[in-house]
Amino acid sequence: MKTRKRRAVISTIALLGVAGCEAKYGTVDTRPEYPSTDDTSDDLDSSSQFSLGPSKVCSSPTTGFERFTASGRARGLMGPIDSDTSTQSCMTIPGGLAAHDLNNDGLPELSFHDRDGFPWIYCNSGDGTLHPCMPGPEWTDGRDLQAHGWVDIDGNRRPDLVVVGLGFVATSLNFGDGEFSDFKMVWEQTEWPRTCMATFAWGDLNGDEVLDLVVPGADLIPVEGSIPLVDHPMDGAPVHVLHGDGLGNFVEAGVLTPVTNPTLSVLAAVTDRDLDGDQDVLLVSDRSPMGGYKTAFFNNQDGNLIDDAPAISADVGINGMGLGQVDLNEDGLPDYCMSSIAPTLVCLISDGAGGYYEGGSSLGLFHRFSDNPTVPEDTTDSEMAVLESQWSPWSVEMTDLNNDAKPDAATVAGVPPEMGSIIHADISWFQPDAIWQGTTFGFVERTQEAGFGNLGMNSRYGLATADLDGDGWLEIITAGYDVEPDVWNNPCGSEAWLQVDFFGPTGNTQGFGATVTITADGTTQQQQLHGLRTVGQGPDVLHFGLGSATSVRLDVLWPGGARTSTTLDTVNRRVTAIHPSFGD
Repeated sequence: MKTRKRRAVISTIALLGVAGCEAKYGTVDTRPEYPSTDDTSDDLDSSSQFSLGPSKVCSSPTTGFERFTASGRARGLMGPIDSDTSTQSCMTIPGGLAAHDLNNDGLPELSFHDRDGFPWIYCNSGDGTLHPCMPGPEWTDGRDLQAHGWVDIDGNRRPDLVVVGLGFVATSLNFGDGEFSDFKMVWEQTEWPRTCMATFAWGDLNGDEVLDLVVPGADLIPVEGSIPLVDHPMDGAPVHVLHGDGLGNFVEAGVLTPVTNPTLSVLAAVTDRDLDGDQDVLLVSDRSPMGGYKTAFFNNQDGNLIDDAPAISADVGINGMGLGQVDLNEDGLPDYCMSSIAPTLVCLISDGAGGYYEGGSSLGLFHRFSDNPTVPEDTTDSEMAVLESQWSPWSVEMTDLNNDAKPDAATVAGVPPEMGSIIHADISWFQPDAIWQGTTFGFVERTQEAGFGNLGMNSRYGLATADLDGDGWLEIITAGYDVEPDVWNNPCGSEAWLQVDFFGPTGNTQGFGATVTITADGTTQQQQLHGLRTVGQGPDVLHFGLGSATSVRLDVLWPGGARTSTTLDTVNRRVTAIHPSFGD
């Protein structure tokens, strides 16, 4: 009931400024059938597969990694606050958020999860400031929504809303001009038992250039109202695959069966691990002490997904809750770092031969609680060691925050939910956030210097990075339980950067699953475009810091195996990669 009252307040605020919103959406929310290069740059690339935006210059450069300041309220971010404490069947993860361009103006909006209905959306005013907007349709089903994400599922080049909950997947299509369709149930379990779905992922799994959904199961609920570990054991749940038709509809395509079946997971990712153009599936284990669950890694073999995690040393038993993905050892293959209940991130590092080794600690991705700006008073060394062992980070971001051509890392932390709410958690509530600076030899924690740690947070779950003001420097957005969401401002500097956008085929207009490799000044970087990762989603844009580079080689591997490439003689700009199906 309290949530609905807050929604009414925000809707009222949005309506007060509706004239301005209509004018804005009427002029910018018009995605062309083909991306135009007219009036975007004075030095357009000769390749018709790339469209270049204007180059930008920072007029007042900031130096150093200690560059972040909390700016949520200054930008206009006033809420919402998730403070639900109800006991329920599904483990509700608070603080879900997305930073995603919803109106095609090139700048991301922010959406914050509402378990009772359509997300709270803050529109970008064009300069990085935010205002409430797009109240959306009512959710009348009565069941809680567990997670939301944005992806174009009907081919009109506008991101649509997809939500999941106890035994269902629902959508609300983006019509443009701030208008959305009523919710539609696109997949539903009508009989008990039903699967608690705390997240989902998407990608082209069967090679038809149309996005599909992977919906992992957190818990299997035998009857209505049954509480895990109270009324029934936690035995895992099926992982459902839903094939899309490109028009917004989905059909059941079976379940994934990990080697350690049954599984329990709140994190899935669709990724091309071997760069063959086929999309593979990483399914991260959770609560491994309760059932010996292990992380599964399904290799896509002509549309057949086969879990070969034990054979490639990827079957790690963790409580996986967040994912960051870059090529850390520069061997040309993607690496995967995941959060767990541990003092160190768990990283699957490619060995260059199709296998992996764990390298989180050796990379320096561990968190010393003593490095936080504030720690509990009168804490002994032994007590601090216990606190560190119970550290529970969630969303993970691995991206270049200071544009020095080396990826940095950040994570937020909070106690795991039990019996539907984190209020029932039975581990330490001291859960500080952490940030690391990337160096030539790994990562160095900079939590205290950057002022990014505790600061009274303790309950952050959603994390995303996005360039809110279009200056080429990524802000950090966080949200959680009983705390206001926040934006960590990242002022521009003198280092170079490049941002890659995608104009994909009609079944995957945003190019999800594409791999981009950047070569500049003898250094190679690689990233893949992901969607929602547990409860955090960034923009459909890949960001690369370039340091002092003045030109770059850009290679794109599209889902399905098509490749495009170009050389850019100028940087500090946004470039759109166009799928080869649109011709030369």
